[in-house]
Amino acid sequence: MSKLASFVRQLRAPRTLARKAWADTLVRTGRCNQRTIRVRNFVIRFHPAAMARSFFVNPNDRATDHAVITALLRLGDTCVDVGANIGTTVIPAALAVGPTGRVWALEAHPRIARFLAENLALNQLTNVELRACAADAAPGTITLSDIASDDMNAIVNGATRGVTVEAHRLDDIVAGDAPIALLKI
Repeated sequence: MSKLASFVRQLRAPRTLARKAWADTLVRTGRCNQRTIRVRNFVIRFHPAAMARSFFVNPNDRATDHAVITALLRLGDTCVDVGANIGTTVIPAALAVGPTGRVWALEAHPRIARFLAENLALNQLTNVELRACAADAAPGTITLSDIASDDMNAIVNGATRGVTVEAHRLDDIVAGDAPIALLKI
C-alpha cells in the first residue's frame, strides 16, 4: 500500500474523525487552553492554533521531523528555528542540545510567539532564546496576515489588514554565537 493511501486510510479512521470533532469543539468553546498534549518526551498547551490541533488529533504527527532534529543535534550545539510556530520543533531541539546548547526561536506572529513562550515555560526550557520578530534581508517592519489558520499566515506588505511586526537580519540576531549546527526555516 502506498504511503498516500495509508495516510488517507488513517485520516478516515473513526478515532481520527472523533478526535478532529473533539478538537473543533474544544477550540470553539475556548476550552482547548485547559488541556496539554503529550508529544513524545515533551508537552504543549492545546492553544487555538493549527499545529496544536494537529498534535491533539495525532500526537505522533511530524515524528520524522523530530527524528531528524535529534539525529542532527548533539549536546552543546546551537540551533536556529525561523518560523518556530508553537515550538514543536524548538522543544525537541532544545532537549537535544541540552543545557549547554542553545536554540534561537524566531516567531514573527505575536499571538503564536505568546503560545511558543508558554510552551517553553511549560517544559521549563532555559536554553531557548525566543525572538518575536521576522527574519528579513534588512531591519524594518513587515505586515503578516492574521488568519485563523495560523500555519498559513504569510507576508502581506502593502495590505490594509494584518499585523505589523519588526524584522531583523538573522545574522544580527545570532551574531557572536557558536557555529550553527542546524538552521530550520
